[in-house]
Amino acid sequence: MRVLILVAFTVFMTSSATSNDLFSGENLIQPMPLPEDSWVAYEKQDGSVYTRMWAKNDRKDQLMTSIFRRTPNRSVIDEKSIDDESGKEKCKSFNASESSSVIEHGYSSLTWRSSCSTGNGSSIVVLHKAISGRDSFYHIRRIWNSGYTQEQMELWKKYFLTIYTCDTRSTESNSCPGGYSQVN
Repeated sequence: MRVLILVAFTVFMTSSATSNDLFSGENLIQPMPLPEDSWVAYEKQDGSVYTRMWAKNDRKDQLMTSIFRRTPNRSVIDEKSIDDESGKEKCKSFNASESSSVIEHGYSSLTWRSSCSTGNGSSIVVLHKAISGRDSFYHIRRIWNSGYTQEQMELWKKYFLTIYTCDTRSTESNSCPGGYSQVN
């Protein structure tokens, strides 16, 4: 039986954080292990943007989780529009699924799929999930550079449904699961 481990990407990470401070405030909850096997993790801090990337198959398959700290209430619809415009500019052929934002755990969320065909004949497909937090903005992308099956797409759509944002300061629908403490 697979054990579900919750990974919390904290909004405010400091090297001197106490255990209470580490998970204080808004957190992205992303279940582990990832679907499929053989992922290698990398992380990068670039200013206020924290990115964790998992890769396999010589980086032809990737999962990227980006947290844009101190970017409150950024529009998930605008994020999709920016991605769509970039795809239309850079791709020979670009398509994106239609999607409407929904409220998940008290936060605006949007999941969509985009595909890009380049001039050299390669194709990239991306499944996106964007979450607009009150403290930060979250963008999760599953990237296929080497094709995918419909079964894989459905597996990742189900996985994306398990990713959400919570807040240790809340007692409402966006409160964090057990193991996190409320901050007063």
